[in-house]
Amino acid sequence: MKITLTKSQVRYLKEGKKQEGEDIYYLYNPIPLARGEMDLVIKRILDSKGIKGFSIGDGDIDLNDFFEDDVINRMRFKNVMNRLISNVESRGFAAEGFMSGLLGGILTDVGMSYDYQIRQGMVEQKFTSNLDPSITKYSNLYKNLDPKTKQRLDRLLRRRGLTPGKMFREVTPEIDNIKENMLDDLFDFDVLIVTTTDGNNLLNYYFTKDELIELILTTGSSGRGDFDIRLNSEQVKTGSTFKIIKPKVSQEEFDYYLKNTDEEDKISMIFGDYKKKVRPDILKWILKNKEQFVRDVNVFLGGDVNSSNNNQPKS
Repeated sequence: MKITLTKSQVRYLKEGKKQEGEDIYYLYNPIPLARGEMDLVIKRILDSKGIKGFSIGDGDIDLNDFFEDDVINRMRFKNVMNRLISNVESRGFAAEGFMSGLLGGILTDVGMSYDYQIRQGMVEQKFTSNLDPSITKYSNLYKNLDPKTKQRLDRLLRRRGLTPGKMFREVTPEIDNIKENMLDDLFDFDVLIVTTTDGNNLLNYYFTKDELIELILTTGSSGRGDFDIRLNSEQVKTGSTFKIIKPKVSQEEFDYYLKNTDEEDKISMIFGDYKKKVRPDILKWILKNKEQFVRDVNVFLGGDVNSSNNNQPKS
């Protein structure tokens, strides 16, 4: 008898969608969605392949290339990318953990002015489907300007019919030096990465701090409220790009790790209440290596050792 999965369980395993009460994570130990745990687990996976993190500017990251012979980790990355894309509520923090893990970053505490640090410096990470990320607010910075600068700025803004809360929305060459200094103080990061979905993959636009300041000075901010500095989709699309390409898992590979034969189902009984928590590929190994398995159990659990059979395990 084969393991019978409901349609929703199969859909979850293929697409990363989990229905209430259907806990089948144990089949291939998925990457957690929590920010810090995701960062750590991804780094451990990459480290096992001798990868210390990818670099922005080196082109697309095709995860198929790095896990060609590693079905389990292809399944894990496919699953976590599906969950990241579909989980709107938590994907902002999750994206920070995911990107930091892939880029070999160092996560900061939540609430700091940047999200993680990579080789190129401190990163402000955004995840948006509309490509209109809010970068920061500048109300406090404006209030704390030195009196002379603030007086001069207010006078110039009045001439243009602008309020301080909307000063970045228009191109104003006469006060660019003031605005540039304000943006330089505001942006405590070196790189802005804006991540969005691109079919089954993730598309990343990125700007250095200097590129971002120049973009805002020459095209204006798309802020929706007072003191809001925001980019629109056309501005975001001027950035440099790289894709993270989701791994593929064939139906044959998928079935191998999910389905038990009658014999494998019987073998799972030796694990008692945990029989449904043993991956099918492990049961397949036990079936092919019964004598080795029994001998090792005897050795490690203190039973009689049958040393007459020295056959090597079968893969």
